Amino acid sequence: MYLILSEKADEFTRIKATLGAGALRVNNRHSLIEGLEANPLTRIVVITQSVKSDTAFALAAELRIQFPQINVILIRTRIDVATLAAALEYGIKDVVDAQDAAALMNAVRRCEEVAEQLTMRSGLASINGTRGKLITVYSAKGGCGKTTIASNLAAALSKDNSTSVCLVDMDLQFGDIATALRIHPTKTVTSALEMGESVDIEGLNKVLLRYENMFDVLLAPTNPSDVEMLNPEFLSKMVATLQHNYDFVVIDTSPALSEVIVRMLRDSDLVLLLTTLDMPAIKNLKLTISALDALGLSKSRRRLILNKSDLKVGLDAKDVEALVDEDISIQVPSSTKVTSASNEGQLVIQAHPHNPVSKAIFQLANQVREITRELSGTKVA
Repeated sequence: MYLILSEKADEFTRIKATLGAGALRVNNRHSLIEGLEANPLTRIVVITQSVKSDTAFALAAELRIQFPQINVILIRTRIDVATLAAALEYGIKDVVDAQDAAALMNAVRRCEEVAEQLTMRSGLASINGTRGKLITVYSAKGGCGKTTIASNLAAALSKDNSTSVCLVDMDLQFGDIATALRIHPTKTVTSALEMGESVDIEGLNKVLLRYENMFDVLLAPTNPSDVEMLNPEFLSKMVATLQHNYDFVVIDTSPALSEVIVRMLRDSDLVLLLTTLDMPAIKNLKLTISALDALGLSKSRRRLILNKSDLKVGLDAKDVEALVDEDISIQVPSSTKVTSASNEGQLVIQAHPHNPVSKAIFQLANQVREITRELSGTKVA
């Protein structure tokens, strides 16, 4: 069932013709809240063009807190950058043109698929008793060391032989995990498309590669154009499947806030935000924090990592904290050993386990274990 917030009866009639008998009309905030309370299985609210933008955004913000399971779709007669930015800020899932019935149907379908996946996750978690933790390493600026941190973190987490780890390269156009680990990309995420809609661990096992008996790896496509074939719903379902078969799934990302990356950030148990001591990286970090706030990702589910923290460039960790108004959790120093290990096809924590960089990454791994344990309220392997 879909609740349609519309101030005009004829407008609702047109939308009902598109969405079918499952569309029910409400005409104000009070009846909307009553409708959601009376129908707890509702997952989609459509706010039509007859509702003023300020009212729509205020309602979306309220629903995000009071009914976090609800997906809000906004219909507008004119869609511009300001509208899309505000929609992201207030947690609206999609904005569609009032004249585009197909776009509305597609938006509803996407929201239904996400709701189904979340329900599946919840059901599997209750059956299996646990769900692996999704850890996403992100920086909105390239060159900050995401791949180095993500790959070494996966190795550090897997040092406990009872912990299973999968490293996923979600930089779908220019992923570097294969290069960093010196893995020949005989299989990539593109190979998983053969499963179609039936994503399961048996199928994924055929496209995963093993890194030195430490952790499994799912590589990005070797052809950047393959990204066009990888839709966000498929990738979300794939990661959800991995979570139910590994203790930790570590995601390396691209700098762009694409729909795929937004989904990874939103669904993560913990996001590691990476920055360095330069103003472009810090500026992008501040913008990323604002975007995560808009997505509803609380401070408890993210940590700041300062890479190359010992460089003498006129800024230090305290300056970064003051500029972004959040504390840094881990400072990773610079070291030529990182590059030399990479050139030898090794991770720095393997080649130089006592190096300060390695010590910082082991410290990060310990924090990740502790934070995810606290967030879940259960013991993490």
